[in-house]
Amino acid sequence: MSVSLDNNTIIYGSGWIDNIVSIPDIGYYPKGPFLGGKSNDKLFFIAHYPELQANAFDITLNKWETNISCRGIPIDYHDNSISWVTDEQTSKSYLYDGSYYTNLVIFDSANLAWINSTSNPQNLIQNLFPKFITYSGFVQVLSGSDKIFYIGGTVNQLMPMNSILTYDIVLDSWLINNTTGKEIEGRTGLTAVMSSDKRIIVYGGINKDKLRPALPYLAVLDTSKIPYVWSTPTVENSIGSITERSSIIIQNYMITTSGRNLSRRGSLKYDNQDIYKLNISNPLSYKWSLFATPNNKSNSVDIKNSNNNSKSNGNSNGRFNPVNANVNGASGLSIRWIVIISVIVAAFILLLILVIHKIIQRKCNAK
Repeated sequence: MSVSLDNNTIIYGSGWIDNIVSIPDIGYYPKGPFLGGKSNDKLFFIAHYPELQANAFDITLNKWETNISCRGIPIDYHDNSISWVTDEQTSKSYLYDGSYYTNLVIFDSANLAWINSTSNPQNLIQNLFPKFITYSGFVQVLSGSDKIFYIGGTVNQLMPMNSILTYDIVLDSWLINNTTGKEIEGRTGLTAVMSSDKRIIVYGGINKDKLRPALPYLAVLDTSKIPYVWSTPTVENSIGSITERSSIIIQNYMITTSGRNLSRRGSLKYDNQDIYKLNISNPLSYKWSLFATPNNKSNSVDIKNSNNNSKSNGNSNGRFNPVNANVNGASGLSIRWIVIISVIVAAFILLLILVIHKIIQRKCNAK
């Protein structure tokens, strides 16, 4: 399948090819699989409960590897619901689950070995929240091979977005970075990715204190400057606020998978399997468009016609402007998608965008 991001072509359900691989009975599939291996061609599933277990799906060979033997062992138990962040240059993946009692853990997927950090951010978080027990609902964003940013989340209340927890990979140390610029609401259920020019694009999420989508829907943290600076670029074709989904960065696009669209009402809020792309090539003005949908063409609505090319800065003050990209809901789904969504939604959505990522990488390398 040839995939291009630089045109307006939408990939419909009829254009996908079945890739039927039996799913092994490994007991538990963690929420956040991650890409790794010596060639970054394996999707790892690491579970800490009920027992430590490593399994992987080989994207190149199209087969599963189960009960993988690894050197060492993590010294702490970690929450299976927390997603990992991976450095594709070193094939090392990092996980901090926000518990007061646990340190960051590192998994070297090239050498199948565990590495334990000797530091944790307990004192830093306690300076902000004296009753700190658990920090949750954040996202981890890798910057090169030297830093991990922890964006959003909640402790006793929402973590302020002008205080960014940061882990220094080289020094194995933590610090809090204060930010300037636009005021950004704290949030959980967000997504965040790092661009090649050190911009962290933050999208979606919920303001739990006010029980509504966090505002603005989309914000950018420029980490190339000290102090870091928040801004809110103009957003064309706003798709509203989507939470509980995955995003990755590919070239000048952020690819965002399905999730809960908080801009919709009733069952339509959950009936969203579309994949969107956000063009971030212009730092001052971003543009959403529909990239892929499990529906057939006759069951989909063109993104441009659905919202008349509206522009905003992502802060609608509670007024929603959703893109109604699949008005017929489940009637347009093929049986293939129904099965996949029922069995393991998060894992295979992430697998899909990682496969797309690998295809585009190979095409770029071939040029």
